[in-house]
Amino acid sequence: MKDLQFDTFPELTETQRRLIVSARKEKKPILVVGHQGPTGKTRLTKWLRENGVQAYEPFEMECLEIGKSILEIS
Repeated sequence: MKDLQFDTFPELTETQRRLIVSARKEKKPILVVGHQGPTGKTRLTKWLRENGVQAYEPFEMECLEIGKSILEIS
């Protein structure tokens, strides 16, 4: 697996870069979120996918919120 080149994303912090590398290695998906509008979320998501990371934006997913602990319901 080739090393990730973050040159096109100088706005990413070192912590964010480490999270991306770890997610790719452990095959964990990343949800890319940020302020509404043109912030680069879609560009980053596309780049992550091209580099072997499962990446999604909120509009591509369904969100399920549970109010009570499942253990309390049963």
